[in-house]
Amino acid sequence: MAVTLWTAAVYQLHRGGVIIRLKSSDRFQRILGIFLFLNIYSGPIMGILFVLMNAIQSTGAALPALILSVSRQGLLYLPILFAFSRIFDSAKMLAGAQPVTDYLSVILATALFFFTYKKYFRKFT
Repeated sequence: MAVTLWTAAVYQLHRGGVIIRLKSSDRFQRILGIFLFLNIYSGPIMGILFVLMNAIQSTGAALPALILSVSRQGLLYLPILFAFSRIFDSAKMLAGAQPVTDYLSVILATALFFFTYKKYFRKFT
């Protein structure tokens, strides 16, 4: 988690330098800056999401693991993307759908983890 936060801070502070090295077009730099800025927000929680996904998969709980595996790019992302496209009229806000999806996926993963823990580990407690 500390490495992720450090990386996010470095990208945030040196965002301009990273973008300039990637492409020299002004328009491309502006667009890439927006996407980079928005995706930095979901970086620190992605580790939590993947740990919870692996924990649920390791218990052998097939249905919660399947729901969680497809939620980030399917069950949650598509409805949020369509809702954002109806509500907002800019590419910047459409790019914001991914961090929102990531945070909602962590909430779903936490709920599914507690459900799985109670169901599969009841006999051990």
